[in-house]
Amino acid sequence: MRKLTLNLSIFILLMLQSSCATVDMSQYEPGAFIIKGSIKYLEVEGGCWQFLSEDGKTFEISSDIFIDRFKNNSYAELVVHFVEDASSICMVGKLVEVLDIIHISPK
Repeated sequence: MRKLTLNLSIFILLMLQSSCATVDMSQYEPGAFIIKGSIKYLEVEGGCWQFLSEDGKTFEISSDIFIDRFKNNSYAELVVHFVEDASSICMVGKLVEVLDIIHISPK
């Protein structure tokens, strides 16, 4: 019975958290969007961060501002925008700059 109560409490807390986690996109520049999925650190050309979205798209994270918060194989929800007219050495996905972190958690 205790385990059921604990599981139910956790479920309710998660539902409340997800319902409160709306993001006001008007505070970001036009073209910003949210990606949800997995962060991976790849040992390619000195190392780079790849993001595999829930819908199967791959992105390469170009900004260093939030790098210290990233953990390999973690789940994240990020506000990003495409980096135009730039390329990377790793070339492991479409280049994006992280504008904000909504959520990061271990997988």
